[in-house]
Amino acid sequence: MIEFLVMLKVFFKVGLLSIGGGLASIPILKGEVIPRGWMTETEFIDMIAIAESSPGPIGINVATYVGFKQFGLLGAISASIAEVMPAFIIIIIVADFYEKYRENIHVKKVFWGVRSAVVGMIGYIGIEFLFICLYVKNDIWYSRIDYRSLVIAIIILISLQFKKMNPIICIILGGLLGVFLF
Repeated sequence: MIEFLVMLKVFFKVGLLSIGGGLASIPILKGEVIPRGWMTETEFIDMIAIAESSPGPIGINVATYVGFKQFGLLGAISASIAEVMPAFIIIIIVADFYEKYRENIHVKKVFWGVRSAVVGMIGYIGIEFLFICLYVKNDIWYSRIDYRSLVIAIIILISLQFKKMNPIICIILGGLLGVFLF
């Protein structure tokens, strides 16, 4: 029962602190679920890939998965509600305030600062994922580049940036390339 309440508290906290959306929540999620043993680092990376390729926000998808893995259907539903509840409460409280004060320079400065913090958080997790996905890890450190992963990453980057390929097609392409290269 205590572990169930801890899980609810964790996902409520993640929902409360995930200003900037799903990608911004990844460092917070990682810092909560991996140390508690709810997911391994590999499971977490795989779950983020699945969450990005499926409908719905990343945080809710991870909450649902962890909740189900730990406590079955009740855990999945409860963790998802805990993840969403802070946003629901905050929107109700902030909506009126924001309408009244959105042109206030101090309010604008707060949002500029928050946006910059979100970019930093997304950049941090992007660099961390880069090392996890593109390097082969020995017992202590990432020792060498996994060139197959690098080839897939470059193909997808080019497809998105220059060919403007649909992200869903890129995910499918990445999976197919993985089948052939690994």
